[in-house]
Amino acid sequence: MRMFEPSFIVLIVTTALLLGYLIVARRRQSTASASIFVLVAAYGGIALASFFAVRSFGRTLAEVTQLGGGIYTVSRGIWEAALLPLEAAWATAILTLLALLFLLPEAKKAFARDAQPGSSYRLLWLPGLALAGGVTAVVLFRKAMAFVINAITPGQQVGVGPEGVVSAVTARLFTASAGSAVCFAVAVVLLAVAFRSRRAQPSRASFGIAVFALVVSLGVSAALITELRAYSSHYRNIALHGGYKPY
Repeated sequence: MRMFEPSFIVLIVTTALLLGYLIVARRRQSTASASIFVLVAAYGGIALASFFAVRSFGRTLAEVTQLGGGIYTVSRGIWEAALLPLEAAWATAILTLLALLFLLPEAKKAFARDAQPGSSYRLLWLPGLALAGGVTAVVLFRKAMAFVINAITPGQQVGVGPEGVVSAVTARLFTASAGSAVCFAVAVVLLAVAFRSRRAQPSRASFGIAVFALVVSLGVSAALITELRAYSSHYRNIALHGGYKPY
C-alpha cells in the first residue's frame, strides 16, 4: 500500500481519532467530552473518504475516456470507490462502540453519585452537525454515481446532448467532491471548537448527551455499512460477472 493511497489516508485518519480520544480524555478528565470529540472526527473521516471516493471514480472515468471501456469498467470504478466510505463507516462503528464501552462505566458512576445535573446541551450540536455532514457526503457520492450511470446508459440520458454528457458528468463529480470537502472542513472546525471549548465539570447531562449521541451514531454507522456494502457488492458482481442492472 503506497503512502498516499486514499485507503492509507483513511487508515491514518482513523488511527489519529483513537489518539485524539485518549488525548482529549486525559486533557478533560472526562470520557464524555472525548466521546463527542471522537464522533465529530469519525464523521469527518466519512466525509473525507467520500471525497476520495469521488476522486477515485473520476480517475476511472478518465481511464475509460483515454483507453476505452464500457459499463463494466465503470461498475468496477463504482465498486472500488464505494469501498472508501464503507471502510470509514466501519471505522466509525468500531470507534463508537469502543467509546460507548469506555463511557458507560463512568456514566453509571456519575448517576450513582448524584453528580450535578449541569447543562451541556450545547454539546449536542457538535456531533449532530458532524453526523449530518458525513451522511451528506455519502449521499453526494451516491447521487453523483447515479448521475453518471444515467448519463452513459442508452435511453437514460440526463437531459443533455451527447456532446454535453462529458461536461455534465464532470460538473456533477466536481460538485460532489467540493460538497464532500466542505463537509470535511466543517468537521475540522467543529473539532477545533470541541477541543478548545471551556473545560466543564462532568455532569449527568453531559454523560446523558454523550451516551445518546453514541447510540445514534451506532445506528447511523450501521445503516451506512449496510447500504454501502450492498451498493459496492452490486457493482462488484457486475464488474466481475456481467449482467448489468441498475441498483
